[in-house]
Amino acid sequence: MKKSAARLIVFAVVVMIALNGILIWTLWDDKSTNNRKERPPVSELNEFIIREMGFNDEEASTFRKFASRHHENQMQIQANYRDIKRRLNAAMIDQDNEQVDLLIEELSKSLVKKEQEFFRFFSDVMSIIDESDRKKFGKIFREATGAPPHARMPLNPNRLPPPKH
Repeated sequence: MKKSAARLIVFAVVVMIALNGILIWTLWDDKSTNNRKERPPVSELNEFIIREMGFNDEEASTFRKFASRHHENQMQIQANYRDIKRRLNAAMIDQDNEQVDLLIEELSKSLVKKEQEFFRFFSDVMSIIDESDRKKFGKIFREATGAPPHARMPLNPNRLPPPKH
């Protein structure tokens, strides 16, 4: 009687492990499929900005061109970043310190290019906006990107750190 109970428990554990594996695979596959969907060059964020700024057809067309070029540039920068990161990981595994240092420097240059591209896009957009609408654009941009509406307060240098326990 004890042998059959033990076999039943082992069988139940194996079935539970298999079902958990199937469940995890199903959830992972569903999420990875959703992540692979291609985003359009002109996103809902851009359309939100066009609508809120009240751009006329010409301004909206210019903005869409800027956004499309920005999207393409960011995708190229991101692809380059991923390639550098892949090579960096391989160099770290191989313990090639010289190559690691070179790739870290290349990676930082890639991040600088990303920020420069963002600034260029922002400057292009500001060129089609009237002086009176710049504050409005700033508010809309903050709302659309989730940036805080004001600068963070500086840290208080007189504040003592929390006690260590």
